[in-house]
Amino acid sequence: MVDLSLLSFVIFIILLASFIYYKRHKLLISGILIMYKTERGKKHIDSVAKRWPRFWHYFGTVGAIVAIFASIFIVYTLLVATAGLVAGGPPALALVLPGTGYSQTPGVLFFPWYVWVIAIGIMFIPHELSHGVLCRRYGIKVKSVGLMLLAVLPGAFVEPDEKQLARSKLMNRLRIYAVGSFVNIITSLIFLAIIYAFVFAFQPVQSSTIMLHILNLFRAIFIVTLGVGLANLLPIYPLDGGKFFHDIVANYMNPKSAKRITLGISVLLAFVIVFNIAAPLLGIFG
Repeated sequence: MVDLSLLSFVIFIILLASFIYYKRHKLLISGILIMYKTERGKKHIDSVAKRWPRFWHYFGTVGAIVAIFASIFIVYTLLVATAGLVAGGPPALALVLPGTGYSQTPGVLFFPWYVWVIAIGIMFIPHELSHGVLCRRYGIKVKSVGLMLLAVLPGAFVEPDEKQLARSKLMNRLRIYAVGSFVNIITSLIFLAIIYAFVFAFQPVQSSTIMLHILNLFRAIFIVTLGVGLANLLPIYPLDGGKFFHDIVANYMNPKSAKRITLGISVLLAFVIVFNIAAPLLGIFG
C-alpha cells in the first residue's frame, strides 16, 4: 500500500525543486541559504501601513512594551530550565523538526512534515509582514520581500533599508524589532483559544480522526508560533531581541561598549540554548 505521507512529501520536494530551478536566475545562493527576492507585496504593505497609521503606531508601542517583559521572562525561564536540567530535571527546550508523524525524543519534537510546513508558514509570514508594515509606517523603505530556504528550514523575509532604519528614532526601531514577535504571540493565543473552543465544541475529539488531525495541527501552530516568537525576543544578536537589546544599551553608552555587551550576552545565551538541546540528546544529566 502506498504511504500517502511519503508520496505527498516526494511531490512537495519535486515542486520545490522545480520552483528553485525555474527561478534559478533570480535566486541568491550563499552556502545552504537560498533567497528569492521580489517586489511583489510591497504595494500591499504600503497600503496597510497608510490606511491605519495611528493603529500601527499604538500597536507597535504595545508590542515594544510586551517585548521587554517577554524578553525578561524568556531569559529567566531559560536560566531556570538550565539549572533544573543540571539538577536532573526534564529538558525544557526542544527542536521542532519535520517527521513522518507526531513523536518526541529528549530534545526533539517531531510533527508530520506537512503540519510542520503549515506551522512554519503561519509563524513566518505574519511576522515578516508586520515588520514591513511598521517600517513603512515610519517612512523606512522596504527594499524587497521574499522567501528563503536555510538547508531544510523554509522562511520568509522583509528587507528594510538598513541605513534608514539606523537613522530612525530609537522608539520607532524598537517598535519595528518587537512587532514580529508580538504578532506571533497574538497568533499563538488565538490558536490556543481555537483549540479550547474546538475541544468544547467537538467532544469527544478522539472519536473523529479528522477532528483529531485538525486539533493536532492547531496545537503545532500554537507551539511553533509561541516558541519562535518568544525565542526571537532573546537578547541574542542578530535576533530581533538582540537588536532591541543592543539599541537600548547603545542609547546609554558608546557604540563599542554596547556592541561588546550585546556580543557577550549573545554568546552566553546561545551556549545555554545549545546546551539545553544537546544535553538531552547526548544523555547528559539524564
